[in-house]
Amino acid sequence: LADAEATLRALYNENRLDTEAFGELARTLGAENKLNELTALYQEAFKEAREAGLGGEETRTRVVGLRDGMIRTLDTLGKYQDAVDQHIEIINSLPEDNDRLAAAIDYAERHNLIDRLVGYYEKLSKESNKNYRWQVVLGRIYDRRGNLAGASEQYRIAVLNEPQLPDLRFTLASLLARQRRFDEAISTLRE
Repeated sequence: LADAEATLRALYNENRLDTEAFGELARTLGAENKLNELTALYQEAFKEAREAGLGGEETRTRVVGLRDGMIRTLDTLGKYQDAVDQHIEIINSLPEDNDRLAAAIDYAERHNLIDRLVGYYEKLSKESNKNYRWQVVLGRIYDRRGNLAGASEQYRIAVLNEPQLPDLRFTLASLLARQRRFDEAISTLRE
């Protein structure tokens, strides 16, 4: 492992954008149980990505890719709570990405950490009640977990915050219809 680490560090230092060398170096540090060095490696990579001047979307894509790798490493090390926290950071970067949210929910459920995920977004939804994205994320989580009343309430708040977005109204109407609250669903669609 020590030889692998030395070789991978040399490769990564030659080309800091080599995600394959970075991923293998991260796995090697994890296997060596060098958690402090692993943390430093990721922090340095996050800093470099933000300072690289790539542009907003490219920087976000690079940071999300790093977080994906970090999740795999943390999962291998059995640090599931930290991995859920990285899923949260990805969702915060890409709140409209349903696939990322579904992956986070699946991961949290698999490791009995769904309360951590739900609690985070319940708190964020209350504290940032004017940013409709957090109500939508929490609404999707509630919907996926079968809490249709909670999901429809979150979408109702999102519609109040962003009344010009028809998709929010349609989703709210669908949730209401699934609860057999047809009059409210029809009213929502008419609006």
